[in-house]
Amino acid sequence: MKLAPLRSRLRSLLHRVLNWKETDFIGDALVDNGKGIMAKRSLNDMRVRRHLRLRQKVKGTESRPRLCVNRTLKHIHAQLIDDVSGVTLASATTLQSEVAAQIEGGKGSCAAAKIVGLTIAQRAKDKGIDSVVFDRNGNRYHGSIKEFADAAREGGLAF
Repeated sequence: MKLAPLRSRLRSLLHRVLNWKETDFIGDALVDNGKGIMAKRSLNDMRVRRHLRLRQKVKGTESRPRLCVNRTLKHIHAQLIDDVSGVTLASATTLQSEVAAQIEGGKGSCAAAKIVGLTIAQRAKDKGIDSVVFDRNGNRYHGSIKEFADAAREGGLAF
């Protein structure tokens, strides 16, 4: 049985019943234009869902703040956040000149993550923070996120 006639019948049915236009189709795939079709989720959408699920469990306080790491393709950012008062206590990123000067190679690499992890640990120690709650921001604990966490532990943070 050939699929082409079935596809054309399905399209004509959708045109008549649901008032869909030809622009609602890309190739053979249906596009969600607010009409209730379930589209495939992107990797970033799935990461955001994981992050929201994780944030229900992970809360930072003043004595034990949340260490949030954000990874992009070009940079790595880290913050120590007190969720009770909504204040960032310390931060480190590859955009800062003193951190960027230490990095050899790409600023989104595992080596950059290690330097940012050591920097945020040192800044936390300067503020008197020893223990944190690690928030991987929905990313897998692997690669640069793992290097960051290992470096922060090496710098003296406990989590």
